[in-house]
Amino acid sequence: MDKKWKEEVKLQLDNVLSKYSKKSLNFVSLSKQWNIQITIYIIVAIIFIALAFEVFAQIMGIAGVILGLVIFFVFIITAIVMTSITIKTKKIKKKILTEINVNDIYKNAFEEESDNKIIVTSISKNFDVPILSLLPTVGKNYNDIIINMEIRGIKYSLGSVTNCVTTTYVDSKGRTITRTTFTRYPFLTIELNESLNIETTIKSLKKPFLGIFKHKDNTELESMDFEKMYFVNANDQIAIRKLLTPKIMADLIDEGSKRPIPKLFIKNNFLTFSFPEYIVDSLKAPNGIFTVLNFTNKIDKMFDEICDKILGDFQTFKNYKRWFNIYQIET
Repeated sequence: MDKKWKEEVKLQLDNVLSKYSKKSLNFVSLSKQWNIQITIYIIVAIIFIALAFEVFAQIMGIAGVILGLVIFFVFIITAIVMTSITIKTKKIKKKILTEINVNDIYKNAFEEESDNKIIVTSISKNFDVPILSLLPTVGKNYNDIIINMEIRGIKYSLGSVTNCVTTTYVDSKGRTITRTTFTRYPFLTIELNESLNIETTIKSLKKPFLGIFKHKDNTELESMDFEKMYFVNANDQIAIRKLLTPKIMADLIDEGSKRPIPKLFIKNNFLTFSFPEYIVDSLKAPNGIFTVLNFTNKIDKMFDEICDKILGDFQTFKNYKRWFNIYQIET
């Protein structure tokens, strides 16, 4: 184990697991497999009702019916017991994860993985560097978990916002249907030490017909190829040309041909990067939420899952910050 923060994870995890009996932890490890087995039991029981009763009755008469009922109830009772244990072990999993000091581990991990360049100032529901634009305007927006950091005096907030949109409609049978769609939007916000003296929105757009038409915005830049791929609105034409130099536009054209480009909003010394959104099942779905540990395997794999989650979030921050570096903003 070559990292101090991993030793801390191991120590905390061992301390938490020591509070539970070996029997309880074995149930936790088995419960994932039991979810599948319970489904199989129920399916078999239903098939048994439909087919086996008649066969047993024809062969053994009343005794066959009784035997069929006994076997059926054994299936059902087994399924109920396994379901109750599964529910209990889910609560144990959740409790184990909540007892781990995630904030301290993330703070130490980000600092160590960055050679002490990153200082994690807080992990909360708030963006210390606010989102000034690019939020969805329909439905309700809810902050997930945000990691607030500082690197050489520049402040960063890494997090996501989940947007909830509820729609009601009448289907072909006259029934009123209400559905809620949950969409998660990752953000990286940055507060610079000095103002860029500009307010601008930059975002990539779908290629226009035949790629020969410029999108309607309020800027005239030096690269026609760039203007075919990007929408740029700015309040200062001189400042936007200083920001989007020929070199930077060439890099953005190259990047835009390979992968989705995040939207960028700049207002003086505040930057907001909005990355591609994705659909989730619910407001509390863990998918993509930073720092949220989601234990899915056996107990002996828990340490690896926690470490992988932390390293994954750290790599995501590096990938997001890379776009800040592409713009070559002097800090």
